[in-house]
Amino acid sequence: MKKLLLIIAIFIISLSSYGQSAKETHESNSDKFALKTGVLLQKNISEIGKFKSISFDLIEIINLTDKSKVKSIRLKLPAAGDYTIDYVGTIDNDEVDGLIKSLELIKSNAITIAPPVYTEVSYKCRSGFQSGAYYDDKEKAWVYYLQMEYSKKSSKFFAATELDELLTLLNSAKSKLL
Repeated sequence: MKKLLLIIAIFIISLSSYGQSAKETHESNSDKFALKTGVLLQKNISEIGKFKSISFDLIEIINLTDKSKVKSIRLKLPAAGDYTIDYVGTIDNDEVDGLIKSLELIKSNAITIAPPVYTEVSYKCRSGFQSGAYYDDKEKAWVYYLQMEYSKKSSKFFAATELDELLTLLNSAKSKLL
């Protein structure tokens, strides 16, 4: 009886740890909307602009069946080398304000501070896209980044002097989401 209880306990523990190690999925609201089945969907894509080599596009998905729609910003970074894929990040309509405010906070606070320890700040979106900055002790400067997916290869790094250009582009994108 003790052996049976021990086997059952081990089995339950292994099942619970398996569930925790399953890969976490990241879907934006627009990704979820686009996966609807049994409806007719229309996707409109218009270019907003570019920052460094990253394309910013306005994505509007319309459910023609019930006239509901969702808008988001898609960022596309071409993969380096011989790869034919692009790294893609999505910023949902309701996440744009938070991203802009976060970058403005970083700009106003981080640039003037040289932290005594390694410091990193980031803003993450539902899709897995993130933006932020870290202090590079060797360069004695803050390094900013946009990361499309969970891979360093999907990142674009830039200096503090380029942050205003990015904020201008994001504010332009925000006005098109309305």
